[in-house]
Amino acid sequence: MYRNLQHMDLNLLIALDVLLQEQHVSRAADHLSLSQSATSRILARLRDMFSDPLLVKTGDGMVMTERALQLKPMIKHSLDVTEKLFIGDTFDPLTTTRNFSLRATSYVSQAYLPEVVSRITREAPNCSIQIENLSGEIFSSHQNEDVDLIICGDGFNIPQNFKQKHIGVDKMVCIMSKSHPLSNKQLTIDDYVSYGHCQMTLGIGSVTASIDRLLGNIKQKRKVRLKLPHVMACMEMVAKSDFLHTNASNLAKKFLPVFNLTMKELPFEYPLLDYAIYWHPIHHQNPAHVWLRNICSDEIKNIFTPKQ
Repeated sequence: MYRNLQHMDLNLLIALDVLLQEQHVSRAADHLSLSQSATSRILARLRDMFSDPLLVKTGDGMVMTERALQLKPMIKHSLDVTEKLFIGDTFDPLTTTRNFSLRATSYVSQAYLPEVVSRITREAPNCSIQIENLSGEIFSSHQNEDVDLIICGDGFNIPQNFKQKHIGVDKMVCIMSKSHPLSNKQLTIDDYVSYGHCQMTLGIGSVTASIDRLLGNIKQKRKVRLKLPHVMACMEMVAKSDFLHTNASNLAKKFLPVFNLTMKELPFEYPLLDYAIYWHPIHHQNPAHVWLRNICSDEIKNIFTPKQ
């Protein structure tokens, strides 16, 4: 296989490219930082290699043979492709048409990704973005290799070989309507367990389970009266009822005025929620991926800790 290449000196192809560009031995020698005699010897070797004169003298200087005319674009393309083997692809966000694939819970999509998407589409106007709901199944299949970034908080069993970058810390709060009987008082544990709860079921199963476990540790139990799969549905339902809803604070802050809600500190200890972005190791050195995760990290960190 590739017998003709086994004894090939890549520098000969580089010299051929320059010779065909310049069509002049002295100018090619200057470009290659070689003497004229050394460049002439290289041309002789190339003529022998391709069994063709390649460049012939005329009254107006040297001109390419028909074989050289055929070779010129092929040599240029081959050298460009070969160089990419060592430097990798470059990435220009202004011209890329790449599709970026993200996975996140509905909470993360609404709390943190609008700013991310806004900046991506501003800097890469021709790209496309696909955001799909995060579920445990993605970690048990080869599909996770096709996903650029996974953005989530605690509670997901991320494969150990995944790369990660911490982006911030959030806390759980109790959300209720501003017209709720508890809205103007400090929330107690008796208040918390005496009212019905609206629970979000999609994407935060481990969080809701941990709430109930922590309550059980202090011999308390809440009453879940309504289960819904999406954050916005929970917000609107809570706004029009006496239900309480427990969720992370950053999205609550964003939508409190929209739904006329308020939020209270939880009346029991709940650990802070760590958020991170995760990616498969195969993407780690890809320049487009580096650009994408830097944008995600910068924009989401700014939500956790706004610039002064």
